[in-house]
Amino acid sequence: MQQIPTLELLRRVVRSAACTHCGKRPCHSELFGPLVVRPCETECTIFANLSKLAKIAHDDSGNRRAPVERRMREQICLNCHAHVSLGSDCERSVNRECPLSVHMLDLMEPLAQILANRSGKRKSKRLIVQNDSVQPHGVRVS
Repeated sequence: MQQIPTLELLRRVVRSAACTHCGKRPCHSELFGPLVVRPCETECTIFANLSKLAKIAHDDSGNRRAPVERRMREQICLNCHAHVSLGSDCERSVNRECPLSVHMLDLMEPLAQILANRSGKRKSKRLIVQNDSVQPHGVRVS
């Protein structure tokens, strides 16, 4: 089986978990598989900050909410230039229009799981990529 680079695997997880539900996705792109790059990814705050988001997920695995939102604001939002209103007062974040603020908590667990698997912390819940989807080890995709 081919070893997929970690960042590409994280992108696929985001496409499966967030892109299919995102209000900013292009029309009918929810039908695309996780291997298909969406045209909106270049402007998406999740993809633009995926490495920082992965670090937060890896460092905070276990505590799902409290420090994660604070760390997102401190490490990502304060330096974000996706909108004219920046930082903790970002209009898009407050109004839940920013894809990162909307989907971040849904992404933390799957990102943390992949990063734990890749770092060798949790070998019993190993993930495999099969037929364009991410599946827990041992689950067959029909």
